[in-house]
Amino acid sequence: LYAGVNGFIDEIDPTDVVKYEKEFHPFIEQKYPSLLADISSKKTEKKWGTKLVNNTIDKENSRYFIFIDKPIISEKSTILGSLNKYSFKVPKFVNKKMVKEAIEQIYKVKVKDVNILNVKGKKIIYRGKIGRKPSKKKAVVTLEKGHSIEILPT
Repeated sequence: LYAGVNGFIDEIDPTDVVKYEKEFHPFIEQKYPSLLADISSKKTEKKWGTKLVNNTIDKENSRYFIFIDKPIISEKSTILGSLNKYSFKVPKFVNKKMVKEAIEQIYKVKVKDVNILNVKGKKIIYRGKIGRKPSKKKAVVTLEKGHSIEILPT
């Protein structure tokens, strides 16, 4: 509600607002763990809470979380990480430019190149019926030398 009233999601397509809501709260918990505790402990001071949120969350960057679903953690992506390449699952509507801007803004790194792959869903047989897993889109992002992304905390 706060993000909608204060213009954080003005540039997001209305069909993607639900996805934004689901991802925004975990992002705040991960990136700014003390923020939610500070706001809940000072409920009576609404102006203070609004000022804190506005100073902590950048309106420009909040719209980029809709372009990246999640990092892909696999043996192959771990090997690519040593080559300064990182894999992300992305929504089907994004393009290279959107992914590049989102990664640069979210992780504060310089992106050298972005490759987009449309991965076709595999055929499966379940209880005698033939079906198909859903297709997905993934992005492999190459970073400039000297930049890196810490996907898993060490």
